[in-house]
Order: sequence, then structure tokens, then C-alpha cells
Amino acid sequence: MLDRILFENEELLVSVSLLGTYKVRDKNRMITIKASREEGRHFLRVVECLADLGVPITPDSQIFKSAVEGFADSIFCRGLARWRVYFSTPPHEIAGMYAPQSS
Repeated sequence: MLDRILFENEELLVSVSLLGTYKVRDKNRMITIKASREEGRHFLRVVECLADLGVPITPDSQIFKSAVEGFADSIFCRGLARWRVYFSTPPHEIAGMYAPQSS
């Protein structure tokens, strides 16, 4: 099944399948990790919150890029503190860290 590439640079490739399975590939280490359904849903909610804040969900958006990289870093740290913090933080709070609203 073909995956849709959400983000790609020299080091990282993040894609999602038609069934909603997210894959994160570290090109330097040649490692690919599939996100669990819960991890994928959490990231999707983060992306939805970013969109609600007016962030363009495109590969050329620096905020979107930072959010994808944060998700990828967390996936590669599965079971460690970084993973626990990311996936226990509400999606709107994560989105707010990447795209703080101006007062």
C-alpha cells in the first residue's frame, strides 16, 4: 500500500498509510518505526489543533516541520521520558508550544 509523505528532509521521513498508520524513518540510522494507533491519533489531534490555530499544514511551514520533528523524536524515544511527556501532554498544549497565540 502506498504511503503519503507528510514530511521529508535529509534526515527524516514521516509518512502515513491510507489506513492511518504513521511511519517515522531516520535516514541516517536506517531505522523505521511504526507509530501505534494511539500515537498516530495523538499526533493527528496535534495537527488538527495547529490547523485550528491557523498554521498551514504544509511541508514548507516551519511550525508544521517542528511539530513533525517533535513527533518523530518522541517515537524514537518510545518508553523513555521524552515519549511519556509528549504522549501524556494534551494535543492543544503541544500545538500551543509550536504555535503560541499572540496576546
